Amino acid sequence: MEISTLITKIPNEKQLAFLHELLERNPEVKGQFINAFIPEIDGSQTDEEFLQEKFELLSERVMQVKISLEEIDFTPDWENYVPEHSGYIPEWEATESMSQGLIEDALSPFGSFVVHAARSGQVYDAVITIAAMYEASQEAEFLVDYEIQEPNSFAEWTVDKYSESLSIQLKNVVISSKQALRLGDDLFERYRGMNNMLRTLEPILISLVQKPEVANHFHRIIRSAEDLSSHLPQLLLKITEILGLPEKWLEYAEEFCDKNREVGKKLLDHYQGVRADLFLGAAARIFSVYPNDFGKYLLHQPETKKSTSFYKQVLKQQTHLEKNISHYKELRELLNEKEKEEFIASEKGNTGFLVQILEVEQRFPEILELARSFDQWDWYSSIDPLLSPILNIYPRECYDILEDKILHSLENNRGRSAYQQMVGWMQLMMRIKGWEREARNVLNKAFHVQPRLPALRDEMKKGGVWQEQE
Repeated sequence: MEISTLITKIPNEKQLAFLHELLERNPEVKGQFINAFIPEIDGSQTDEEFLQEKFELLSERVMQVKISLEEIDFTPDWENYVPEHSGYIPEWEATESMSQGLIEDALSPFGSFVVHAARSGQVYDAVITIAAMYEASQEAEFLVDYEIQEPNSFAEWTVDKYSESLSIQLKNVVISSKQALRLGDDLFERYRGMNNMLRTLEPILISLVQKPEVANHFHRIIRSAEDLSSHLPQLLLKITEILGLPEKWLEYAEEFCDKNREVGKKLLDHYQGVRADLFLGAAARIFSVYPNDFGKYLLHQPETKKSTSFYKQVLKQQTHLEKNISHYKELRELLNEKEKEEFIASEKGNTGFLVQILEVEQRFPEILELARSFDQWDWYSSIDPLLSPILNIYPRECYDILEDKILHSLENNRGRSAYQQMVGWMQLMMRIKGWEREARNVLNKAFHVQPRLPALRDEMKKGGVWQEQE
């Protein structure tokens, strides 16, 4: 049964009794109820007086957060330092980690207050605290006597997490129109001309737009301010959704699709499966600005394939981004010879993927040249990807390369990691057809080297290149 139908069948006095008990049993819901209706019935303050009071509270909260940040003592506390991961950690990484932890600790009490205040309906206090945290993070002058990478940026990033949590919380909070209007007026007034700050607060402003009267009011403010629309495009879409203005929604989505990723995605979803021509037009604009963000999505849309040139452009981008040889096999069928050579040349900094491409193209001499010039510290810890495609095309050359590496390492390197790498080369060598006897000679020399290397022998047995009976 629908809740609206159920309500009509229950006497008012029973509904009120249930509501009273619900509020008494749930302090956070009770707080929402109180904070939603107090502004409606409390006439002790005019809107101007209320806003002035909250404006002063916001300024005070900014100072509190700023002081908390600026009083941080960044002197490394090595006695109580707990590494974030095992293995070697450079000193700069450890000191930066400790510094970031101190910034998080300084902001934590304010962030916890934000979450609690939102759940109990203190929407105004929660939102202005987030705004204050952003302001303070930008303005704080951190006292450090050694290098810390952008402490202000890290502080803002930490506030972002609390802001995201607040936006989620507000979706589940009943906000009266009076609350939303007052709060919106305060934020738009305080940050007049500070469009970047309003853009930062856009997710919270979106959460406030739950009713048509609020949507209309915010819409008038945004449209009357110069250049504010481009900083709050998602808020504009939300406003037109609340007001039931699909044509206006489409107008804004078209205007801002290549200026905001989320708006771009919503517009493409709107056209997807409905108007291929409009989808492709919007997709081309969006992809030209955000190729890395939209390439994967567009690659799998049926509309994209309806334009061969655009599909080729998207596939080329994704092939480069993902280093996916399956993508390349499809792409090569769409490229002319000049385009193919240009693409291969663009991948010369990615040796592992380049080898896969050269194998597809059967350009084995080029792979051999790469193998000959291979430096294990250059790009990859194993030569396997280079030699595997050409082991039995250039068996003698591959054998010579591997023999040289094994014997050189046997003479100069010690330790488990070096032995494991040598065993990998031995495994490759044993795959060369017609050179098994020569490979056995190299393995025998390594196993019986003097003085004996027990760890190497152990690794050779583990790697399956040596049996006890040998």
